[in-house]
Amino acid sequence: MERSWACSAVSNLIQNDPSTRRLLQGKNIVGALITRLSDSVEEVIVEAAGSLRYIILCDIYSAQLAND
Repeated sequence: MERSWACSAVSNLIQNDPSTRRLLQGKNIVGALITRLSDSVEEVIVEAAGSLRYIILCDIYSAQLAND
């Protein structure tokens, strides 16, 4: 349960704050989430995949803003 909540919390933490996203990425949050993709609990896998997707979308959006 805690692993699922932790994976879900990543999305909430990076949602409104690019500096928090950069901080977590600097602490290898992506690697930690990738590790959770092989968890034995399906809910953890789903939350980890969702957080990874959200990180990618935020990075794409940030890159688009920088190019405009």
